[in-house]
Amino acid sequence: MHINNKIVSTVAVLLLGSSMAVMAQNYQASGVYADLNLSAGFMPDPQVIHLDAGGYFDARSLGSDCVGYINPDAPDATLTFNRPRQPLNIYAIAEADTTLVVRAPNGDWLCNDDSYGYNPLVEISKPAPGRYAIWVGLYSLEEFQPARLLISELNPQWQIIPRFEVTAPPLYETVRFTRDFEPDPYPIALLAGGSDQADGLGLGCTGYINAEQPDVVIELDGRVSAPSVYALSDSDTTLVVHTPEGEWLCNDDTYQYHPAVTLSGSPGAYAVWVGTFGGGTAPAHVFISADAPRWTDTDEYDHDAPEPWIDITGLSAYDTLLAIATTAPPGTLSWSSAQPLGEQGFIVEDLRLSDDIPGEPLVLSVDRWIVERIDWDAIVRDSPPAYLETTVQGLVVPLEDLDEEEWIKALGLEQLVINMQLAYTLDESTGLFDLAHSWVEFVDLGQIDLSLRVAGLYMDDVMTALFMDDPSAIPSGILHAELRYQDLGFIGTVLDTVAAEEQQSLEGLIERLVGELRGQLVDLGIAGDARVQTMATAIEQFIRDVPHGTAPLSLRLEPPNPLDFATLFGLLINPEQAIDVLGLHLDYGQAAE
Repeated sequence: MHINNKIVSTVAVLLLGSSMAVMAQNYQASGVYADLNLSAGFMPDPQVIHLDAGGYFDARSLGSDCVGYINPDAPDATLTFNRPRQPLNIYAIAEADTTLVVRAPNGDWLCNDDSYGYNPLVEISKPAPGRYAIWVGLYSLEEFQPARLLISELNPQWQIIPRFEVTAPPLYETVRFTRDFEPDPYPIALLAGGSDQADGLGLGCTGYINAEQPDVVIELDGRVSAPSVYALSDSDTTLVVHTPEGEWLCNDDTYQYHPAVTLSGSPGAYAVWVGTFGGGTAPAHVFISADAPRWTDTDEYDHDAPEPWIDITGLSAYDTLLAIATTAPPGTLSWSSAQPLGEQGFIVEDLRLSDDIPGEPLVLSVDRWIVERIDWDAIVRDSPPAYLETTVQGLVVPLEDLDEEEWIKALGLEQLVINMQLAYTLDESTGLFDLAHSWVEFVDLGQIDLSLRVAGLYMDDVMTALFMDDPSAIPSGILHAELRYQDLGFIGTVLDTVAAEEQQSLEGLIERLVGELRGQLVDLGIAGDARVQTMATAIEQFIRDVPHGTAPLSLRLEPPNPLDFATLFGLLINPEQAIDVLGLHLDYGQAAE
């Protein structure tokens, strides 16, 4: 694995909205994560490459079987294959819905979407010798997602899962659900859980269920449009549904720790399992409805106002902290001193959190934790806190689990030291979310500061949108947003590493990056826009200052109208309107005193 300087230039251009153009696919570049040179009989088999899947280039233009979004600047990996003697399998495993794009030595594009659940596989029965360029994409245009790319001469080693008997009689009940079905929602009492893991069946599938037979079978006649299935329990439950089309629909937490799934409405039999997230079994009810879940309209459970795990009635914030500490397993939570800060806050010195497994190392340590005010009542009821003002000093994060990451190696760090401040309020009556301050300092690396105001943010709407898998159902809109970043060594170290790899001076690398930035603006056809020129100048100065320490680079949104989902989606169709619609400003200011 190596750091590709294209990552740096891509980030810079994205700040200027480079997604407005469709870029040519650069299959000749080195792999972002790996360049393999293998011969037949290679070991170990499979070769495994850890990467972040995704990008912003639509792969449909490459071939009839190609879908998903990939990185146009370079392949994720390349394979030079020598003396092939048997079939070659290239596949990816991830929790996200991934795709594969492979350019063969003869120039053919080989692609796949779903071969095993949402995991793709490209099978090459007679591989030719030569260079293969490989991308792992995401089916939808979204943030990068972790994935594993596997290259093998053996059969794919998908995660072993039990055989699920989708046509077996249900353990509890068969329901023939029609348009006039009563009662709606229809409840079925059952015992959730089992001994078989659902992981690997499809996107979002998790929990423990009984593979030998479904809990419930729902038969639809095709007249009910998008019925819902949801479960309620005092335990953390999951849902697994096998559709008449052979697909798997899964969910974990739609409403708190209760799952829900929307069916397609196609006629046929749907096999339904209610699982437990942590294993074992638990009493539960599964509900079937022609409408969206009505979480609080049941006599069996009321999770709209869950009972707290401790009684904090009349307690100050400090006394609540002490009460919560008594519920922690012995030896897992400690501090050297703690004292109240008025009625709403407290100060804790030398806080230590450890794993409750004997012999496991320290998980987290903080020199000082200051709380001005905190919504303990919501927290102990397992609900989103409505307000929080806090400062954390000297948070130490061990990097043992990240020691294979290239940027960790480049920095030569064994741990991260973090300072942070957070202040926000969420008014459920008006739906106004005000993130007044979210400042994070990675000591000797960089500082990030975010402020945000959102109108119309109601948790019920958010939950409904998550259930329907439809972000446009959230009526909220961004009123203001500002993100500031000041580099204190992180980007400089990365550029030093890239310069050393490419055997050139740091100054030469910076000049090349600046030239690439200007060249891409010309390619995008936006170099003549005076506002774009101003932003480009700000980014150039930021890049040039990296070796000496930068001032803050600020990205600010001041939209003339609230930015809702529909408006943001419209920018994909009319990207040339982005600066005006977003109220976009990019400034490079003076260093904070």
